Amino acid sequence: MAERWQQWMPFHIDKFRGSPDVQAMHPAARWGYISVLASMWQSDDCTVLNDPLDLATKSGLGDELWALYSPRIMRKFEPIDGGRLRNSVLHCEWLEAKRKFEEGQMTPDELAELSRKRREAGILGNNKRWGNRKIATDLSQTDIFCDLDGRKVVASDRLTETTTGTETKPSTKTKTPRAEKPRKGLYEPVKDLIFRYYRAKNEVDPEWDGMEGKSLSMLLAANPNAPIEHWTRCLTNRFHSEVAHGERPGIWLRKLSSFIVPLNQYGKPLNGGISNGKLENTLEATVGAVQKLRSTANGSGSHSAETVGNALFPGSAGERAIPSPHVGQVIDGKL
Repeated sequence: MAERWQQWMPFHIDKFRGSPDVQAMHPAARWGYISVLASMWQSDDCTVLNDPLDLATKSGLGDELWALYSPRIMRKFEPIDGGRLRNSVLHCEWLEAKRKFEEGQMTPDELAELSRKRREAGILGNNKRWGNRKIATDLSQTDIFCDLDGRKVVASDRLTETTTGTETKPSTKTKTPRAEKPRKGLYEPVKDLIFRYYRAKNEVDPEWDGMEGKSLSMLLAANPNAPIEHWTRCLTNRFHSEVAHGERPGIWLRKLSSFIVPLNQYGKPLNGGISNGKLENTLEATVGAVQKLRSTANGSGSHSAETVGNALFPGSAGERAIPSPHVGQVIDGKL
């Protein structure tokens, strides 16, 4: 007996009417063709026996009309092992309908196990095609910040207290010079930066579901030419801003571009500006930081890393600031 999901069968009207083979059939032959497809749909494997008498019965045409119209109808089927016939288009739709029905009958635990098996199969298939990739280090153990001009991303490892730049190890293989490939999407790199920022402030991973994914995608789509350094700078400025750092990223992601400078609780530049991110106020804040450096300089005119860091990245009470050995790291690791 046919399953419950086999009580209906998709019928694509445009495809049916647009098929030259179907349009060439006599109306009686079309009915016979649809009847055979229906019998296939309600079978255990979406096939029918390749037997003229059986097909004459399943088509509803009878022996005489089947003998007359079968040459054209049979062109829509292909023989398979076991002396049976199959329609490839119908078979694909049959498999998809069966999959959806069976997944709908599963318990949450069974669905989770199925998802795990599919994920493992995808990883194996990817490794077979592309080879193993080096596993990234634990991002929860790093802090991020950038210099004032956003020209270099710096990651400091809190476990080893070593500082590394964004430079990657050069390949030993000789590559043929060629045109530069288009820049890949920044979704995953920016997502990693967001997780680093959130862990540094809250010591846990942020909530991340469709809300965050959609917000990040929209942000990157609206700023297609912004490099990774821009988003690192914005996250660094948010790190030093007077905001609710515990909010889930989906709430503030679309406004991330406004953190071109650190902001106070009213959305104004933290260093005393009167408008949100205007160039003249950003310059005033920078000049103020430089003047502060000059006023605290010693007799030789040099500045310590801590002095530079406090001037450029002022932390507020109760916040965890960037570790003091690294706050003064700027372009190329020089003060």
